[in-house]
Amino acid sequence: MRLLLKRLIQFGWLSLFVWLTCHALLAVEHTVQAPAKEPSQVRMEVFVRSDLASAGHVAAYLDGLQKRVQGLDVVVHDVLTDRQQLARLNKLSKKFGRTSAVVPSFYCCNRMYFGFADAEKSGPSIEMLFTAEVYTRETCPRCRAAKQFIAKLKSKWPAIRFKILEVDADKGARLRWEHLCRGAGQLPGLPTIDFAGHVQIGYVSDEVSGSQLEKLIERVAGGDKESPEKESPEKKDQSFVPRFHFHGLMMLLAVVSAYPQIDLMHDLGMLRLIQQETILPPDKALEDLPLPVEANEGELSEGFSKSVSETTNLGTLHCGLHVG
Repeated sequence: MRLLLKRLIQFGWLSLFVWLTCHALLAVEHTVQAPAKEPSQVRMEVFVRSDLASAGHVAAYLDGLQKRVQGLDVVVHDVLTDRQQLARLNKLSKKFGRTSAVVPSFYCCNRMYFGFADAEKSGPSIEMLFTAEVYTRETCPRCRAAKQFIAKLKSKWPAIRFKILEVDADKGARLRWEHLCRGAGQLPGLPTIDFAGHVQIGYVSDEVSGSQLEKLIERVAGGDKESPEKESPEKKDQSFVPRFHFHGLMMLLAVVSAYPQIDLMHDLGMLRLIQQETILPPDKALEDLPLPVEANEGELSEGFSKSVSETTNLGTLHCGLHVG
């Protein structure tokens, strides 16, 4: 009994030592000066079939797009080999009103574009995926406040295109603005921001309306939860991994030395067996999914789609509007 108590005390002190050491190392890691903060990223997901010629044309276009647009993180999914992403493509296609999926398909900021002709024909529509249309009036004070806040957002989100449209100077923009507001069940108000399938009408302040716009950008900038996240180098310090493994090994050796009767290989074998049993069998339904065909020329005009608009009317902020 005394021997067992002695071993327990020894094990407790060893565990405390290892725990304190690991936490001290973590504290040192956190005190290291952080690198300069980079602009926030906006993710664009592109679904292709590597056995089709369009995949090469899309790759060339995306290479040029990433060089031109700072902060745009492009992730390409080959649905020929990735059945999980093939299932996602089918799900997204249905969400955006298609009965069947096609390739290539572009998904960004809760918007989607289907097909690809070339950079000249399809490029502008693809870039509209990460474009916010801001309808304003030169004499509107709340519009000026919104523009000033948007100028700050541009430095943080360089990939987001903010297209300022003056409803008094541009008749087409005025008609689109009126249709957008009334289609959302609201009276036309200024400013109106159309982005990511959401319509925000009016502007209270940076703390209210500006914060709401930025939260929307943060919510849609990373794709969706079903898309695998890419871990940035800043989030993972590889230099800490060897030290963590070393101290973990020391703790394991301390336990084995304190309890020599432990059959370490047997226990590790059982752990491996448990891990193998928890792996789910492959989903047979994924194997039966048909591969999407290549979008034809006629489908390009139908490709750009948005989800149902969500409207935020921030009070009666119509800036003396007169809609004829």
